Amino acid sequence: MMNMRRLLAYTNHIVPSLLALAVCLFSGCQKSVVPEEHETEDYISFGGKADGKYDVKSGDGTTPNLVTTELLKKDSFGIFGYKSFDDKTGFTNVFSTDKAQEVYWDKKLNDNKGAWTYTPKQKWTRSMHYRFRAVWPYKPENIQTGSSANCLSVTYSSFEEDYDLMVAYATRWPLQDGVDPVTLNFKHALAGLRFKIKFAEGITESDNLTDFYITGIYPKGQLFYGFGLNASVTKDGEGGTETGTTKVDDGLIVWECGDNTFSVSPQFHWQSTQTGEAVKPFGGESQAAANVYFTETAGTTGGKTADGAALIVPQILSSKPGMETYVNFYTVNGGSALHKAELPKTELKPGKIYTFTLTINSPQITINVDIQDWKEINSNVDIIL
Repeated sequence: MMNMRRLLAYTNHIVPSLLALAVCLFSGCQKSVVPEEHETEDYISFGGKADGKYDVKSGDGTTPNLVTTELLKKDSFGIFGYKSFDDKTGFTNVFSTDKAQEVYWDKKLNDNKGAWTYTPKQKWTRSMHYRFRAVWPYKPENIQTGSSANCLSVTYSSFEEDYDLMVAYATRWPLQDGVDPVTLNFKHALAGLRFKIKFAEGITESDNLTDFYITGIYPKGQLFYGFGLNASVTKDGEGGTETGTTKVDDGLIVWECGDNTFSVSPQFHWQSTQTGEAVKPFGGESQAAANVYFTETAGTTGGKTADGAALIVPQILSSKPGMETYVNFYTVNGGSALHKAELPKTELKPGKIYTFTLTINSPQITINVDIQDWKEINSNVDIIL
C-alpha cells in the first residue's frame, strides 16, 4: 500500500498537470509553450490591400487620387478597438489609448517588403469578443472626442480637405474564429458628383466650356459611423402606430450638416486655365458632351471607363427654399454671360456617384441625374487587421 508521503507527492505532481491540461482544452489552447518572442501569431497585426484607381476633384479644383494599394501606404489610418466577454457590456480598449490608434506602413519590415504596424503591440485574448472601427486617412484633429469602436465621429470639409474619406468595421471572436488577420473592408463615406454639358438634339451648334463651379452646398459635415446601441423607431401599419427599439446597423453612416455651414461661395471650381486642363468642347454634329470632374476612356470592347468625381459631404441638394444648389458655368461663345441652373432636390448618399446631365435648349437648361454605386468602379479597399 502506498504510504501517505508518496501519495501526497504523487498528487502534488499529477493534479496541477491535469488542471493545466483542462484549462488548455477548455480555453481553446492549441500550441505548446514557447518563448514570448515567438508567439507572433497571438499579436494583433496588420496587412493591406487595395485595388483600382479613381481620380477625384478637391474643392480648389486640384485632382487628388482615390486610394490604391500604393497611395494607401502614404497615409496612416486610425482604428478603435473594444473587447468584451459577452460583446454587450463591459467594453475595454484593445489598444493602449482611448483615442484612435495610428497604424502606419513601414517599408523596412517583412524583409523590406513592408508591413502595417503600430506600437505598442497588443495580443489577442481568445475568450474575448472584439470589434474594430477604423477611418482612413488618420487625421486626429478631425476625429471627435468620444469616438470609439462602437461609434466613430469625424468631421470633413470640402473647403479644407482634398482626400477620399473611408471607414470600416469588423468583429472577431478568437475562441471561435481564430487569430488569423481580420479583414477591414473600407467603404466610401463621401458622395461623388459628375456633370455633363451638351446641346439638345437637333442643335448642331458647338461650344467650349471654360469655367464651372457649384454654389449653395454644405461644405462641412460631421459623420457618425455605427450606433451599435438600440435606437427608438416608429412604425406605421394597419394596426396603428407602434413605437419600439431596434438594433441599428453597426455599419450605418449618418452625416449631420448644420444650417450655419451652408455656403453660396464657389466650390469645386474648374477652369480651362488650370495646369494640365484645356477647354472642353461640346455640341456639334457628334452631339459631344463636356465632362466636368471626370473623364471617359473608351474600352477595347466598346464600353467606357469613367474616372473622376467631386467629393462632397452627403447632404440634400436644393434642400429647401432659400437653400438652392446651383451649377454655374461660362463658355467661349457665351463670353462673359453666366449660365446658371438650379439642381433638383437630390439626397446624396455615401458611396454613390451622381451624374447630372445639363442639356442646353435655346431658352433654357434641363437637368437629368443618374446614380451609380461606387463599387462599380472598383475603388473599395480591403485592409487586413
